[in-house]
Amino acid sequence: MMTSNRTFGIEIEAFGITMQAARTALRSAGLDCEIEGYNHETRAHWKVVSDASVPDGFEVVSPVLEGERGMAQAKKALDALHAAGSRLDRRCGLHAHYGIIDLTAAEIATVVRRYAKFEDEIDAWMAPSRRGDANRYCRSVKSFLSRGEVTRKLASGSVRDVCDAFGTRYAKVNLEAWRRHRTIEFRQHGGTVESEKALAWIRFGLGFIEESRRVAHGTNTAALIPASSKMATVMSMLSRMGGASIDDLITATGWKRHSLRAAISTQLRKRGLEVVSRRENGTTIYAIINRAVDAADHVMAGIDDETAAFLRRRAAQFARRERRAA
Repeated sequence: MMTSNRTFGIEIEAFGITMQAARTALRSAGLDCEIEGYNHETRAHWKVVSDASVPDGFEVVSPVLEGERGMAQAKKALDALHAAGSRLDRRCGLHAHYGIIDLTAAEIATVVRRYAKFEDEIDAWMAPSRRGDANRYCRSVKSFLSRGEVTRKLASGSVRDVCDAFGTRYAKVNLEAWRRHRTIEFRQHGGTVESEKALAWIRFGLGFIEESRRVAHGTNTAALIPASSKMATVMSMLSRMGGASIDDLITATGWKRHSLRAAISTQLRKRGLEVVSRRENGTTIYAIINRAVDAADHVMAGIDDETAAFLRRRAAQFARRERRAA
């Protein structure tokens, strides 16, 4: 299994053993580890610090990691904490940071918009306490995108403005991590020291960010258009054989003629799709003629098969539990 060369790091919240025991466990696994006072500094070593959300516990923070070697280090740390008897409850989280120093404002905004688009599917892999707006430390991305000020900042060409959009770090996608670490943080996953779960989440984030970059570059126009939206209806009608008349599009969407023309120009043509028009029986017919290159976006796009299969199994397990409890 290949890992992106994007840098990453993890924060593991847990309790049940002392900070000294956690340090000993990581050192025994061959990892350089120190106990420190609470801080946000990135170190060259693993560190154990206090955590306000788990006052009877601790947080283990990795150094900057990369590639399969970084994955191996993360697995060592998780397995060591598991073997040492670390415990988790709903207060605990597993936070993954991803280096984004090479990402543009549009690419970061696309990560956020795609996360919101697929949030319900991602929620299905999580315990109920990490879904929707259930946890105040990882608020719903969809709820933030319902605010006009947020959407305006995400449309900015400035990385700083985009990363200030939420005004808090307590979101499933924490943009404010850019200020201190030049990272984007995925905060949604519940606490775990099970390496299979943790590594699947890290790999998902790596793949999701790279796929979002591809989407942002306009090679997948449909990705940011909700399936139930009027724009999706327009795309579907223009993609069928022969296209669709302007009158049919008006009937289907309720939009004015000038609004439809503007939508076709700004959301389709400017994203690289070739939209042609012709006059037929006194009306204008539009059609997309290179629709085949615009692959349908989905939550597992860009995710390796093994990780995707694991996450789908997680969703199925939670669904079975909920059916039994109903």
